[in-house]
Amino acid sequence: MAPIYRLAGRNFRDNRRVLLRGKWRFIMRLLLGIVLGAVLTVGGAYIYDSHNALEVANAQTSAQRPLVNWDTVNTKWQSLTERARSEWSRLAG
Repeated sequence: MAPIYRLAGRNFRDNRRVLLRGKWRFIMRLLLGIVLGAVLTVGGAYIYDSHNALEVANAQTSAQRPLVNWDTVNTKWQSLTERARSEWSRLAG
């Protein structure tokens, strides 16, 4: 039997589906925005440091330091990927 509740010309179940679809769209847009923001931030820092590294290499005195210590980032990234691989191996098999 169809529900008797009516809201804006639709029954309650149809409205619930529309609301859930809108909620998932919002969540997906939010996640996309977070990922895109992180990529733009790291990419911007990398481009800034790459540009300044070229200037410092061409100049006689180096007054500016890089924005990010990329050696430390590389070390942390390697340890993160190694740990993720070991956890995946432990869980998978």
